[in-house]
Amino acid sequence: MSKRTRGNDEVDDKNKSESLAIWNRPDEPNEQRGSGSTTADLSLESCSNSQSPVWQHVQKHGPHPNIVKWLDSFNIKHNNTRHYTLRFEMMGPSLAEAMKLQEHKFHIEVMKRIIKQILEAVKHLHYLGVIHMDIKPCNIMIAITDENIQNLANSKDRTHNRYDLNVTDPDSNIIVKIVDMGLSCIAERVRIQARPTCSYSSPEGLLTYQRDQSVDLWSVGCLIFKLVIGRTLIPCNDYNEVEHYEEHLALMEDNLGPIPDDLFKNEAIPEGLKYLEKPIRQGCPDPNVHRMLVDEAAKVIKSAQSCELFSELVQSFLKYDPEQRMKAADALDHPFLEPQSEESETERDLEAQMSSNEPGTSTSYQSTFLNR
Repeated sequence: MSKRTRGNDEVDDKNKSESLAIWNRPDEPNEQRGSGSTTADLSLESCSNSQSPVWQHVQKHGPHPNIVKWLDSFNIKHNNTRHYTLRFEMMGPSLAEAMKLQEHKFHIEVMKRIIKQILEAVKHLHYLGVIHMDIKPCNIMIAITDENIQNLANSKDRTHNRYDLNVTDPDSNIIVKIVDMGLSCIAERVRIQARPTCSYSSPEGLLTYQRDQSVDLWSVGCLIFKLVIGRTLIPCNDYNEVEHYEEHLALMEDNLGPIPDDLFKNEAIPEGLKYLEKPIRQGCPDPNVHRMLVDEAAKVIKSAQSCELFSELVQSFLKYDPEQRMKAADALDHPFLEPQSEESETERDLEAQMSSNEPGTSTSYQSTFLNR
């Protein structure tokens, strides 16, 4: 899959205030390409085509300040290949890029506001009956100012993009938006082989084909851990398909405790049933998850109480039983996300933005971030 998130010179060099997501779709049927292991039996064409109805469904209910604004879609043909193209508002770097280049040095109050914005977006999608299916730092984009957009349009330097972002100032007004509905669907529950990216996939995403909105909630828990702690809770290693499947589930159990067999056995796929019946799982340790999360949080959070609350919040999403996972709407009121200082102008600005019907991308930044 070829995906671009900056303007295409051949298509839209005039208006660089927009982003293009492009899927290559060969015209010849025998050249159809799969979209990778995370979508398995879905063709690339079905993934790209499926995005438009989901975006149309989301957009018809009005723009949301934390969901990227979809503008339209169209086809381009070049060298016997049709490019199915989605056009969005221009965004800055992904949260994953920002975390990598800033070495995870986000102020805790900035992280809290980012988490709250992600929760607002997930709450809205779930209210609309959408399962996003791929929530992760790469699919969280940071908004940039109109001035940044103009500078990008005028810049002749294509080696990097320059954005002014300050993630270390507690009052920094960082605005994030969820993107990429390539795996999303409008359904309360669906049976499908597609699942979230491995490190953000729930146990049912690996053991079964059953999907509902709770898969997004597990992903949110993994994302919060990654943002605050600075590492992946359940890293995805490069094994072959069988080894990777078993090793990843084993690592999940090492970190979070044994997966209850009765939760997923009735709906398990053959590989999942084989894993659940492995004798070696009987000796799986039952780790102190709360202690692990508190100890990890203490490396980056000064307040002991905040470390306890962080553990509580993350664990509320990482419940093996999908029905027990905290809903996004409820998580917004979690005490970990409450600001620890007096309300700043930025906090009030953010609340005003949440209640606005205008998506907007204009924000105030001070320091420099290079997206290379």
